[in-house]
Parts: sequence; C-alpha cells; structure tokens
Amino acid sequence: MDQRDRQNLAVALVAVAILVGGYWLMTAMHRNAQLEECLMRRRLNCEQITR
Repeated sequence: MDQRDRQNLAVALVAVAILVGGYWLMTAMHRNAQLEECLMRRRLNCEQITR
C-alpha cells in the first residue's frame, strides 16, 4: 500500500466519520425539538419521546 492509497483511505474514513457525526447530530436535534414541543404543550408523558 503506497502513500496515495493511505491518503485516500484516510480521506474516506474522515468522510464517513463526518457523515456519521452529522446523522447523530441531526437525530439528536430532532429528538430535542420533539421533546421541547411536548413540554411546551404541557403534556405529562414526554419521557416517551426521549427513548
């Protein structure tokens, strides 16, 4: 494996890490928005959303 292959692999791994991190961030933000909406409506069963 030469240096160019290692660089390509490193770039691919960084890209995958960014995609996974972005997916995690978006799902966490969506879950947080749902919880906030539930709490603003003064519902009593908002803990179901956090699962």
